[in-house]
Amino acid sequence: TKIARPIMESMTYGTHINVLISDLLDFYSSPVGSTLLLFFIGFSILFGYYLKGLPKRFHDEALSVFRHNLDLLKILRSEAEPKKVEAYIDFANMYRDLLADPTTFLQEIQADKNKQIELRRRNIELGTKLYFFASDDTILKYLSFREKSMSKDTSQQHIPVELDFYAKTIASMRKDIWGKDTILTEADFLKTFL
Repeated sequence: TKIARPIMESMTYGTHINVLISDLLDFYSSPVGSTLLLFFIGFSILFGYYLKGLPKRFHDEALSVFRHNLDLLKILRSEAEPKKVEAYIDFANMYRDLLADPTTFLQEIQADKNKQIELRRRNIELGTKLYFFASDDTILKYLSFREKSMSKDTSQQHIPVELDFYAKTIASMRKDIWGKDTILTEADFLKTFL
């Protein structure tokens, strides 16, 4: 090393490069060196193709996941729609009797413990169905109607207020089923039986 250092220091930068290139060419000319060179070139080409294909692969996988989730959403919606309609019909039928003759309805419920339990069960079942399948607007209209219908006032003067909330809830349910483009209103619903 004592002899090589002065020789190395006397060499210029260009000479260092020439020596390095000469040594590399000698190494890659040997059977081991040429094999390593071919392996390195092949690996570089394959790795380049792999990297080039990554964005497409990521895109294809993301698109596949999106399509799968979209299909699941379509299935869920197609299965939920009949349940939503069933819940809306249950609501209409359940409160029809209450609004038709509230005094008699309440007297019958108060007189029979089994009817009280059945009414409570139906209310819980209906509320649960609506919560899962109804739109937010319909749920809020239902809650407003329920609040008004649960008041202690059973006089005939209270019925128009309940009918108004009932009709608004029914109209919201119709919009939920048929879309926002329906032109029928709660007044149109009230005209069907008043």
